[in-house]
Amino acid sequence: MDDPAEAIAMLQQTLGIGAELAGKLVEGGLSTIEEVAYVPFDELKEVCCLPESEARNLRELARRHLLNI
Repeated sequence: MDDPAEAIAMLQQTLGIGAELAGKLVEGGLSTIEEVAYVPFDELKEVCCLPESEARNLRELARRHLLNI
C-alpha cells in the first residue's frame, strides 16, 4: 500500500488493533495483512516490539482473516 495512513487504517480495521501498533507495523515495512500473517516470526516480534504471545496472537488474527476472505 502506497499511503501509510491508508495502511494503518486498514490494519486497524481489519485486525482490530490500535493506531500505535498499526503504525509500528507500517513503519517496520508490514503494510498488508499478508505481510503480518507470513513474515518470519522473529521479524514480526522485532518490528512491533511485542511479547511473543502477543505477536503470535497478531499473526493468528491476520491468518484467520485471510482464510475467511
